[in-house]
Amino acid sequence: MFLEKLKQIIEKDRKDRPEYLRSILKMSLIEYILEYIYTSVTYRNLLFKGGTCLRICYELPRLSEDIDLDFIESVNINNLKDDLIQYFKRELAYDDIYASVTNNNQTITLKFPILRMLGVSNASESEILYVKLDIQKTSFSNTKPDLIPRQSYIIKAYPLPLLFTGKVNAIFTRDKKIGRENRSIPKGRDYFDLLWFLEKGIRPDLQELDKDLHIQADLEFKINLDRKVLTTFNAYKNDIINDLKPFIADNAALESFIESFIPLYEKLSLSIFDYRKPNENIKYNTITDSLISLINEKSLNGSNFENILQEIDTYRKGGTPINVVNSYEFITSRS
Repeated sequence: MFLEKLKQIIEKDRKDRPEYLRSILKMSLIEYILEYIYTSVTYRNLLFKGGTCLRICYELPRLSEDIDLDFIESVNINNLKDDLIQYFKRELAYDDIYASVTNNNQTITLKFPILRMLGVSNASESEILYVKLDIQKTSFSNTKPDLIPRQSYIIKAYPLPLLFTGKVNAIFTRDKKIGRENRSIPKGRDYFDLLWFLEKGIRPDLQELDKDLHIQADLEFKINLDRKVLTTFNAYKNDIINDLKPFIADNAALESFIESFIPLYEKLSLSIFDYRKPNENIKYNTITDSLISLINEKSLNGSNFENILQEIDTYRKGGTPINVVNSYEFITSRS
């Protein structure tokens, strides 16, 4: 039954690229794994996070490949590995699974030798499909989960502001290693997810960001994120595309994301700080308020500062987003 379902999935999507087919298969395996975890008395308090959580719990429009979980009270990783193996053998009648624990007892890698049998790999490629579970102690102070109902179980997932906080942390701190030279590149999926969060108007938890990144204020967050995101996206655009290919079926959708990323990021990343006062049509913004305050505090004047104020006023009335980094750097350089 288990293998037959996987065969049906492959036959349905056979036209897709092999790397995308592998991602589809991984998502199917991940569903089985999550069902075991969240119907288990021992493991059902684990907190789901990461890109796979966004896909399964919040309908992120891309596939994913691993399971990221946090615990509040410690969990025996080796026991979970053994229990997952027994689940596949006893409940799903699949005996070929095997697994290992690595990364200082934080990562379970489940190994399924199914790709050749399903026609997704050839004789020169590995037949093993890997699914990793990364399990760590939570770093968040707020651990109240969202309860996400599935067909036969309930997932405990972090709410979107905390998931966005984790994504921002990932953008600032993690890279992907590729090639024999072990070259460090960004993960394109992080930038895809970032734009998705912004389109939904989600704001990260700045108190949680302060603990790891020492970012405390809206303006500081915006400046740091702009510098990191825009410079990295421009420098590693091709690497970002290659990282996303296994997770997005439609090449046209991927091309559209790449082409629209910078203008959308600049617009949306500023708009998440917007708020409206009752009975007023003019747009107010904590970032632009901070820039105006800097100009006033330093008693700065002249045509350049008037231009910045005019750009802010135009934006607030619905016009073009301002370049926050350039404005901030110009203001502070004149202090």
